[in-house]
Amino acid sequence: MNPEGFEYGNDLEGFLEDESVLPFILGKGEPAAACVIRSCSSVSEHEDRATILGHILRPEGTPQV
Repeated sequence: MNPEGFEYGNDLEGFLEDESVLPFILGKGEPAAACVIRSCSSVSEHEDRATILGHILRPEGTPQV
């Protein structure tokens, strides 16, 4: 389901420095290639799901950090 070339990094400490995921982060690259909401979503399937759920459940009007 993820685009070709994307793989979860499984690196909880270095994910912020991993620029290879930038094209896949919503708002950072081409919209058609976006498959994660934030850089922490690129760590693992579990972090990705948690970020999506947090995004869905946040109060309306609350800025996304």
